[in-house]
This record gives sequence, structure tokens and C-alpha cells, in this order.
Amino acid sequence: MNSTIKSVLVLLVTLGIGVAIGAMLWATVHNMQMERTRSLRDREELSKRIENAIVPQDESQREQVHAIVVTYHSRLTDIYRESSRSVRNAVDSLRVQLGDVLDEAQLERLDDWLRANRRSGSRNSSRNSSQGDSDRSGNQ
Repeated sequence: MNSTIKSVLVLLVTLGIGVAIGAMLWATVHNMQMERTRSLRDREELSKRIENAIVPQDESQREQVHAIVVTYHSRLTDIYRESSRSVRNAVDSLRVQLGDVLDEAQLERLDDWLRANRRSGSRNSSRNSSQGDSDRSGNQ
């Protein structure tokens, strides 16, 4: 093997490693951001984050902030549920309309993809319900 081929192979391997590392870093950062967003569904975590941002002056103010967060957490949870329900309905409508256009093999691949995405969503919601949101309907 001559030196030109070796140089090209080394460059290609280096490029491949760089792409793989970049993809892993992007996935890690993305997962951390998603986990941080999901954690805000937990009442205590939301309260802690707000308290860390504002630094309450004393315990009395901390308790008042916590009481307000608890009140709004319920409302935010309801909004999240409604949003999730709307997304599910839109995806179901999309699937129905695509059913008129796609062949059987394509529909099967689409259904597999939809099932996989719904499973990951229900895993996240079941984890959140085990963290204190036991009033969730489970329709994620």
C-alpha cells in the first residue's frame, strides 16, 4: 500500500471517529436538555429550580414561593396533558391521511415508528408519575 492510500485511509478513519464523537456528544447534550425539561414536571424539582433562581430571603418567603409553585404546578400539568392529547390526535389524523397514500409496507414501517415513539413517551410519563404525579391518566 502506498503512502497516498495510507494517508487517505487515516484521514477517513479520523473523520469517522470525529463524526461518531460529535454525534455522541450531541445526543448526550440533547438527552440532558430533555431530562431537565421533564424534571420540571415534578413539583418539588420545579420549586427547587425557581428557588435557586430567585434565592429567597428567608424561610417565610421560601414557603410562600413553594405554595405558589404548587398551585401553578397543577395548572401546568393540566396544560401539558392537554398538549400531549392534542399532539396524539394530530398524529392519529396524520396516520389516517397517510393511509390513503402509502402502501402496506410503508404503513407498517410508519406504525412501527409511531409505536416506538409512543413507547418512549409512555416510559417518560410513567417515570414522572412514580415521582409524585400519581394523578396522571396514563394516556401519554
